[in-house]
Amino acid sequence: FDAARAFLASLPPHTLVATPGNHDIPLHNLLARFLAPFAEFSRAFDTLHTPRFYNGSVAITTLNTATPWLHRHGRIRPHALEAELAWLAQLPAHATRVLVAHHPFAVHRLHDYPSQLPDAPAALSRLAAAGVDEVLAGMAASFGFGRSDTVRDGLTVVGDTGGGIGLGRWPL
Repeated sequence: FDAARAFLASLPPHTLVATPGNHDIPLHNLLARFLAPFAEFSRAFDTLHTPRFYNGSVAITTLNTATPWLHRHGRIRPHALEAELAWLAQLPAHATRVLVAHHPFAVHRLHDYPSQLPDAPAALSRLAAAGVDEVLAGMAASFGFGRSDTVRDGLTVVGDTGGGIGLGRWPL
């Protein structure tokens, strides 16, 4: 965490939108894993990142799908989804809406299916109804680099195929 924080702090001023993933949860320290699973992530990044960003045209929000008791597999917490939907609803109609999560909402390869959020179909329907334009996620446990796109319920779902995802499409 300290090395990642130092690297991000060394970059020119920028907006960092981040959400924790399963590797940010302690694996072997069970007390920390269940009592304060995101303490190290918060300690390292809370002063460097924001979970929400809006610049007048693009709105980006995060949804923490990491689950301490499952470690590798994620879940969508209903209260967290509701909070993000409420934030997105108050934005102007012209805003491009993007949701970022660690675990994938859609996968293309059968061996990646265990990584997909089990409640993704219902969440995607809700996100589409709320006017979300794009969902960005990672975690597909495949070798190789790139991304996979699919359209579900009228919104673009972008999944990482092992190499990470950037937001080069929008100047922030």
